[in-house]
Amino acid sequence: MAAAAVLVLGACAGAAAYHFGRQWLRESGPVAANAPKPRGPQYYPKTAAARVTQKGKPLGFLSEDGRVFQAPASLYPNAIPQVEIGKLDPSELGGVAQFLEAVAGSRDAPSALVRLSYVSRQDGWKALFADGTRAEWGDFRWTDLKLERMRQVLDDAKNDLSGPANVDLRYFGDGRIILRTAPEKSVSMR
Repeated sequence: MAAAAVLVLGACAGAAAYHFGRQWLRESGPVAANAPKPRGPQYYPKTAAARVTQKGKPLGFLSEDGRVFQAPASLYPNAIPQVEIGKLDPSELGGVAQFLEAVAGSRDAPSALVRLSYVSRQDGWKALFADGTRAEWGDFRWTDLKLERMRQVLDDAKNDLSGPANVDLRYFGDGRIILRTAPEKSVSMR
């Protein structure tokens, strides 16, 4: 009689599980279907070095150690630079965080950095500063020296420039800095 009672109880438990939308009988014991997983508290870095986008779509924020992380935008309301990484893998951003820190701490930067965009392995990065100065930066070697020489070149040419400057630092290792006035936006004459 005891075996029959077990069978009846097992059938009742199966029917009850079906009725309430739960699967009670499994190998590991009773488990509610789609049970929420417990989540611990979320920890975010105190500051973010930049907002990161890839092909125009937001990826998250760049930490000071070069990792991309997700966080609510309200946690970082300050205006921070935007880094467009294009086809670059997000795991290769360690040097970007160091570069941003060097530019932010330099008194030689023409103004605050607004945008940094990856071009290619050969051409490196392009930078846009708040005063309109554009720099074809290249790679991140000699960052402090590039900032210092860029400041000197801009100071020497400030009377000759008719607008924001375009500074090409890609050939800095060869001893060359190319300076020209940034092209003005074209106006349609329709």
